[in-house]
Amino acid sequence: MKRKLLGKRLQRIRKAHGMTQKELARALGVKAPTVIKMEAGTGGPQFDTFVKLTEVYPDVAVEEILCDSLDTAVIFRIKELSERMNHLTEEEKKYLRDVARYFQGVMQKESTANE
Repeated sequence: MKRKLLGKRLQRIRKAHGMTQKELARALGVKAPTVIKMEAGTGGPQFDTFVKLTEVYPDVAVEEILCDSLDTAVIFRIKELSERMNHLTEEEKKYLRDVARYFQGVMQKESTANE
């Protein structure tokens, strides 16, 4: 259910910016089917893709994208971290993305093992 809400929100934001799915895919550096799946709620954005979404839509607050998916405390922390990331070098940002990808992989493996 939450993925479908996120997908609808992503679609609404894309349309508000006058972009097609193909244009958004190009801006994100992904293929059009990835955007289609995100908007349909059958696949959420990977961390890198989410970071790029915030770059493609700099006028959209992170909490506007995720508001139904996270509780308020988490949203506040994400906003705070996003503001801090703006002051990092590209090398530092890449390092943080790599760390996040690593932990995402660990969590996915744990989730699969628990099923």
